Amino acid sequence: MPPEKSTIAESLARWGEADEQLLVEIRGYIEQVRVMLAETEALLAPSRAGSKESGGSMPYTVIWYGRQGLIDKMTFDAERTAKDHATSMFATRKGDDGVVSVEVRKDSGAVVFSHAEN
Repeated sequence: MPPEKSTIAESLARWGEADEQLLVEIRGYIEQVRVMLAETEALLAPSRAGSKESGGSMPYTVIWYGRQGLIDKMTFDAERTAKDHATSMFATRKGDDGVVSVEVRKDSGAVVFSHAEN
């Protein structure tokens, strides 16, 4: 059975008083994720606008992330092809480029697949 999901606040309540430095690090991590999401949205915005005008020939984008943010993105015609590429290349990109996560997004920006490892 998978472990029960909980919020950060619930976890901290179970652990007792958390170290202030840990809280600072968690807040910093959350801010980094927000920045990465904003960068991704900014990169996807032009492709969304272009695909609406051109008929959207490449509707799936594979986005590779490292610890410092966006590393690379690639487009594919089919969702299955994009997912297969992301899963088959993850270990290689992790070792070569320091990838920690990958997403496949529709042209609309909706995430259809994601994978992450530490």
